[in-house]
Amino acid sequence: MIMKQCRENNIDFNRYIILENGEIISKFKNSRMTTENTANNYIINTFRKKDGKQETFSRHRVIWFYFNGEIPEDMEIGHKDSNPKNNNITNLYLCTRKENMNNPITKKRLENCYKNVERNKKISENLKGRIVSENQKTKQSASMKGKNLGVKRPEHSKIMKLRERDNLGRWIKKRR
Repeated sequence: MIMKQCRENNIDFNRYIILENGEIISKFKNSRMTTENTANNYIINTFRKKDGKQETFSRHRVIWFYFNGEIPEDMEIGHKDSNPKNNNITNLYLCTRKENMNNPITKKRLENCYKNVERNKKISENLKGRIVSENQKTKQSASMKGKNLGVKRPEHSKIMKLRERDNLGRWIKKRR
């Protein structure tokens, strides 16, 4: 069986100082690398590879690779405290996908996610059978694409014309 080479093996580690507390310092910029968060709160960074090109890697995988070597293809790097921002080498461990998902703190977080998914399904089931006009469909599709963000609604502007601020900045109805 031929194992795929670990992606992290291509990083040019001569350019970086990797600390056990999870910090990474760029030797050329002489500063800490900034953190970019993914949607699931994992920290990612852009590293220069040996061929000179840049690529984005998960910080916890880079730290594990630097201190412990290759990460097998069927294994993952887990966080003992389930905090994806805590990349201290003592907090990281090599595990299978199943072991990573059975971490009690991760399980609890996933249960909350599934509750939200179930709640959204119930809401969408309650809305089934409703007749949606073409105008509503176009508004919904535009809002999903972010096209009408920041646009005031006409009803809102009518209401605001009937109001004014008092000397404390609170909204009050205009006196007629």
